[in-house]
Amino acid sequence: MTASIPAMNRELAERINAGAKRDPHSPYVGKFVGIANGQIMAVADSWREVSRRLRQVEPDKGFLPISVAAYLQLLDWTARQAMPGKQGSTPSDAPPILERLRLSANTWCELLSNFGRLFSTAAGHPRIVDTTRSRHGHRRFHVTARVRELLPVDP
Repeated sequence: MTASIPAMNRELAERINAGAKRDPHSPYVGKFVGIANGQIMAVADSWREVSRRLRQVEPDKGFLPISVAAYLQLLDWTARQAMPGKQGSTPSDAPPILERLRLSANTWCELLSNFGRLFSTAAGHPRIVDTTRSRHGHRRFHVTARVRELLPVDP
């Protein structure tokens, strides 16, 4: 049975990440890698360049079709890497990103998929948005009731 394209992309991304962790001389250390159709399609110094190259190959596709959970793991792994030009990294003993943010996966997904409806003029935790005023007119910003449900203020 043939593996699906997303599974092939995921497997390749995992092999690239593992190889870059093991070998400091890997051609992928400190680089951005674009994967499509189970193949490396672009390796560049900037995400913008990878994005440009991928759009040439697959103009109507996303970059790496992986689940939200896998994306968050990749995001968390990336934050933990020390790279030239990067000001710091997340300590290896820090909890996973959603634990640090104190968000459930469902809350994160809802915030992402409904971002435009949930946040109109200012985005952030209600505690911060409530104390922020516009630069012009010094008006208070507001968040929706749903944002307050998703991101309750700690007692």
